Amino acid sequence: TRTRATRVLDLLCNRTMVGLALAEGCAVYTQYLFLTWLPSYLQTTRGLTILKTGLFTAVPYAGAAVLGILLGRISDRLLTADAVGKGRRRSMGIVMMLSSSVILFTPFVDDIWLLLALFTISLTGMATAISLNFSLVNDLLRNPEDSGKAMSILIVGGNSFGVAAPIVTGHIIQATGSYNWAFGIAGLLLVAGATLLL
Repeated sequence: TRTRATRVLDLLCNRTMVGLALAEGCAVYTQYLFLTWLPSYLQTTRGLTILKTGLFTAVPYAGAAVLGILLGRISDRLLTADAVGKGRRRSMGIVMMLSSSVILFTPFVDDIWLLLALFTISLTGMATAISLNFSLVNDLLRNPEDSGKAMSILIVGGNSFGVAAPIVTGHIIQATGSYNWAFGIAGLLLVAGATLLL
C-alpha cells in the first residue's frame, strides 16, 4: 500500500492539483487585499469617515455572502453528474474569476456608489470562485481518502498568496503613492487564475 507521504507527493506532482492551488492563490490574494487595505483605501482616497468606511466595507461582504450562495446553488443545479465528474464546474469558476477582475476598473471610477457596486461584484466573484475550487477538487478526486490532503494543498496554495497581499500592497503604495497598481495586480492575478482554471 502507498504511504500517506507518497500520496501527498503524488498530489503535489499532479498538474491539475498544482493548477487549482495556484488559481486559488490568485483569488485569495484579492480577498486578503480587501480584508486588509479596503478601509484604508476608502478613507485616504475617497475621504470617507470611519463610520462610512465601515458601512462601505460591510455592504460588499453582505452582498457577496448572499450572491455567492445563490451562484453556488445555480452551479449545482446546472451541472449533471457526468459534467461534475469531468470537472466542468471549472467553467463557472472561470466566469467568477473574470467577473471578480472588475477590480481593475477601480482607479477609473469616481462615483462612490458605482465603486460600491464594483467591490460587491468583485467580492462575489472571488468568494464564489474560491468555493467552487473547493468543490472542484472533490469533483476531480478519484480516491476519497485523498480529500483532506488535497484540500490542505488548496488552502496552503491560497493562503501563500494571501499572506503576501498586505505586504506587497504596502510596498506598492509606498513606492507609487497610489493604490492603482495594488488593484491592478489583484485584477491581473484574477485573470491569471481564470486562465489557470481554463
